[in-house]
Amino acid sequence: MKEIRLELNKSNYNDFIRCLQNLKDICNDVQIDNGIIRQRNNENTAIFEFDMSAILSDVSLTLTDIKQKLDLLKTFQDTQDVQIYVSEPEDEEKEGPGFFEFSDTFSSIRCMAPNQKYIDNKFITLEELTNISSFDESDLILERELSNIITNRMRVVSTNFNVKSIRIDFQGETASITAATQAKSESAKFITGIPINEIIIQNSFSNIPVIPFCIDHDTAIEFKMFKEKAPSSGNTVTNKISTTLGQVDIKIFSRSSILTEE
Repeated sequence: MKEIRLELNKSNYNDFIRCLQNLKDICNDVQIDNGIIRQRNNENTAIFEFDMSAILSDVSLTLTDIKQKLDLLKTFQDTQDVQIYVSEPEDEEKEGPGFFEFSDTFSSIRCMAPNQKYIDNKFITLEELTNISSFDESDLILERELSNIITNRMRVVSTNFNVKSIRIDFQGETASITAATQAKSESAKFITGIPINEIIIQNSFSNIPVIPFCIDHDTAIEFKMFKEKAPSSGNTVTNKISTTLGQVDIKIFSRSSILTEE
């Protein structure tokens, strides 16, 4: 058996739980590979990357039914130190299935490792991510730093409006971030006058998933939109947000199309 033991202090364990909390309503499972989560949400609208290697080192484990597992793991939040023990078989037929265990000085919770074939939200490698979306800094259409005040407004408004996307409106040399109810009876403008690097057709827009902007985070969100390189991509763009949560670096990618108002 390959064994990994790690101890997290109260602060690091709290960051770990906050990362899982971000995924509990949008993913069924969470797969951690050497301290990194990189996976799609259930609706396949975004790829979430949480680099927790600063606190989880080379830990790899899979948490199925994340909503239920999270309730179990949150019971350790009030203790000073939490130990994580992961046992992975070299040969499952001979050694049996692996398991992971969370414990403190009082209690422990042990779970059998799931069969990787049956998890819904599988880990995405960097190579796979590159194949999904191809862009570089020279393809930048626009960028804007969004303060926690703005992202909190986006979260509240999207929940109140019951919408899953926000809208980037292009007006000549600038763009705006907006949202509206399905009936268009209520609307909000979050940011206006964002400079763009290339002229987009007047009265065009792009609907992008709002979930990435609504996650729990500590620092301002850096939002960038890139034109994709692939010849067949047409008007498809890649949206990237970057932020941090404690010692965890967060990146979230989504794709959308630039459309023209009819």
